[in-house]
Amino acid sequence: MAAKYFIGMLNARLDRYRGRVLVSRLHVAVVGTPSPSPCAWGRVSVLTCMKGVMTDASEAWLAQAALLDRGWTVAGIRRFLGDPDATKPNPRYRSASPMRLWAIDRVEAAEATPEWARWVKASEVRRQAGLKVADRKRAELAAMVKAVHISIAPATLEMATARAIRSFNDRAATRAYGDYDPATPDSDPAFLARITVNYLRHERTSYDALGAQLFGLVGREEAHDLLRERVLAAIADAYPSLAAECATQVRQAAEQAHLRW
Repeated sequence: MAAKYFIGMLNARLDRYRGRVLVSRLHVAVVGTPSPSPCAWGRVSVLTCMKGVMTDASEAWLAQAALLDRGWTVAGIRRFLGDPDATKPNPRYRSASPMRLWAIDRVEAAEATPEWARWVKASEVRRQAGLKVADRKRAELAAMVKAVHISIAPATLEMATARAIRSFNDRAATRAYGDYDPATPDSDPAFLARITVNYLRHERTSYDALGAQLFGLVGREEAHDLLRERVLAAIADAYPSLAAECATQVRQAAEQAHLRW
């Protein structure tokens, strides 16, 4: 009986916690409650949060995230609105800097001025120009990856597999502190194909060195996906028996890229 009572109390606490988490996540864009405590969030309707407006008494506030969603930029906020009208503790991270809030009436008044309308138009022109520059840089980076020569250091399949087994076991021993199933020549053929392709890609080609050169460049993720695809194609050409595993890794990388975008 006591166990049932305890479980019931625990479930009730979990339900209340889930409700607070949902409301707190929706609370990020616009804040207006007098206190960021979970109890205060619990009295705010989820529908109100989703609409992007929360009120404190008769006054509504917009956080910077909400302003950005309305077409503002950080520079535009600084130019037309200046300092925030209020601050409140960060509802997600209590140790973070306070959230800066602007009165929605003052925001709407600024948005109604001809100066703001001209600024929005000019800002959109700049944004489109920036997008064109970014697209050009992405295309240039992709062209560079397509033009780079991919070579594989010579090794027989047997030698590559043996070195892949040794490399896998060395890494596994370091990471698992001895608690792992070592790879052997008698391991599952699909597993051996996978670790052999990984060994060839990382140790017998310039894949890692070229990938490091992409860091910080516009279009890096797309270019890295293309580089991986080219290296795997080269491995498949050099080792036809590994072509199926190379195709599997290309497909898996494409699926991950789709989820990323």
